[in-house]
Amino acid sequence: MPLPVRELPVRPGVNSYRFYHAVEIPCRNGPHIELIPVYETKEDRTLDPRTKRPKFNRCEHLRQIPPNTDLGDRFKGFRQDSESTNCTLDYSHWDKRLPAYGAPGALLIYLGFAWMINSIALGTVGEPRR
Repeated sequence: MPLPVRELPVRPGVNSYRFYHAVEIPCRNGPHIELIPVYETKEDRTLDPRTKRPKFNRCEHLRQIPPNTDLGDRFKGFRQDSESTNCTLDYSHWDKRLPAYGAPGALLIYLGFAWMINSIALGTVGEPRR
């Protein structure tokens, strides 16, 4: 059962920002507010002794902007389109992942991909036939 996200606080760090979900945990003594980090934490990177893999990939399982929030409702119409485009972009590469390190590299690849898709659409539509 998902916990309701009450707020999306942002805290500045050293040369970065940290994003959180302020979730409300129901309790018989009254609700409690807990800050859940949306970024990858040190505990997430520790290896599980059984599987020898990182314990939890938080970035793969938590949405930066969760549904049923004011901001999530504003983005609701864009989510399916952006996810299908991201899926197409991922599956067009050999490892089903973007071959980029860091957000700037991934953004450059995504902008080039969007430029290509828009060029194909413009070339396909072209001038109306008579």
